[in-house]
Formats: sequence, structure tokens, C-alpha cells
Amino acid sequence: MAERAGRIRTDTRELGLVAERSLDSVTRAEVLLVPGGGERGTTTTMANRVVLD
Repeated sequence: MAERAGRIRTDTRELGLVAERSLDSVTRAEVLLVPGGGERGTTTTMANRVVLD
């Protein structure tokens, strides 16, 4: 899942993943993995209210 369903590209545009569902369509998850690695993506996600909520 992601903020929106569909293809999501990394900030470098080198990798794309497909999110089957959007965040607002999921009410609970047993496991939640939030990938991050580079400073840009991690810092941006830490300030993203949609993801944090």
C-alpha cells in the first residue's frame, strides 16, 4: 500500500513498485514496513502527515 494505489517510483526514478491499495483503504495491518534509505526519502516521509496518520 502507499498514499495512492498504482506505480510508485523512487526519488531517483531508478525503481518502481506497484501499490495494490491506498493507505485510506486499509484499516489495519499485521506488519507494516516503511522502506527508506536515502536521506531525502526518509526525511520527507517523516514529515508526511498522510503516512504518519
